[in-house]
Amino acid sequence: FRRVLFRSLVGRAGRGVDVRQYGSGSTGATNVMRLLGPLGFVLVFIGDFGKAFLAIWGAGALGFGPAGQALAGLMVLIGHNWPVFLGFKGGRGVASGVGGLFALVPVPSAICLVTAAILMALTRYVSLGSIVGTALSVPFTAWLVWQGQVPAEYLGYVVPGVAIIIVRHRENLRRLAAGTERRLGEK
Repeated sequence: FRRVLFRSLVGRAGRGVDVRQYGSGSTGATNVMRLLGPLGFVLVFIGDFGKAFLAIWGAGALGFGPAGQALAGLMVLIGHNWPVFLGFKGGRGVASGVGGLFALVPVPSAICLVTAAILMALTRYVSLGSIVGTALSVPFTAWLVWQGQVPAEYLGYVVPGVAIIIVRHRENLRRLAAGTERRLGEK
């Protein structure tokens, strides 16, 4: 599915390109947006969001419980970042991470997404909004666990998932610190 979506459907149909050969080299929504515009972004975001959401929802529907849901989401995130069929060169996991988070804790997910969107709008740094928005999911989810509103196993998705996303953004963090990170809309 991912191979068809990114390489064939979005990239090749959009402009006849393999998105991994341009921009950041990522198959993620932001790189696709820079290359193919808003429609490409929306298609990729929905696909990435949906696959994680459906994996976690499906694990729960099949009776795998909270630990199974967390594991299903984490496996999607790992597969998204290092896809076997794309030479282990995928996205950075933000849309997939958010999709999984929405399946587990919808209200905090919405708060994180709005926070990320506000930061992106104010600074035009997609990476900054993505990192801060996803990082906020850890304290929000921990608080829900502490309140007894969600199972502690959900942290088995959130904590390593956020760590993966932040590690995958390490170059962006270096560029942010150096003042050389590209803003949304810059070539």
